[in-house]
Amino acid sequence: MVLAELIQQGQVWRAHDAPARPAKALLATGFPELDSCLSGGWMPGQLIELLMDQPSSGELSLLLPLLAQVSQQPGLIIWVDPPMHPYPLALAQAGVRLRDHRVIRTQSLDERLWVLEQALKSGCAPIVMGWLEKVPTKALRRLQLAVQQGQGLAFILRSAEWASQSSPASFRLHLKAQAQGVKVDLLKRRQAWPTEGPLLALTGTDRRAL
Repeated sequence: MVLAELIQQGQVWRAHDAPARPAKALLATGFPELDSCLSGGWMPGQLIELLMDQPSSGELSLLLPLLAQVSQQPGLIIWVDPPMHPYPLALAQAGVRLRDHRVIRTQSLDERLWVLEQALKSGCAPIVMGWLEKVPTKALRRLQLAVQQGQGLAFILRSAEWASQSSPASFRLHLKAQAQGVKVDLLKRRQAWPTEGPLLALTGTDRRAL
């Protein structure tokens, strides 16, 4: 019974759940110590949850190197219901090209989930970021299937109060803001055990991305 519950919660890795190799090359996070914890970097085609104790815990700072890298290539970067509008100057100073960003505002949870699913399935958006709170596990599973189809990267940003919820996400990172940067613990990671992660140093400019 205990094992079955752990599997249902996504805390047990099963070999048949993962392909032998990712369909696309891994993308560096911009932080070598985090790349090591992720077995090389962000894996396209996966749902990734970023869980924060409080808003502005370094979540955008964590993603800025990836955004800078991907924004130089074709494809949209989609923001779905961020808490504040992205700050163009801070993004540009971090090397992020702004031309192909799209910020989408929705009116309900159902609409937000629909937008995320369609964006992920489309294959035209290498990065889709969505801000969610309470959401059914089956809805997250649909997002996981959608990103596998589109082979982009899906980042779901949520409060850490949902860390105990069952989730199909391949990676779940708990971000804890500290004076020196952000502490990143990996609550779940594909093909590996959960682990305490690194303390990442972030610049003051990066913190103003939102």
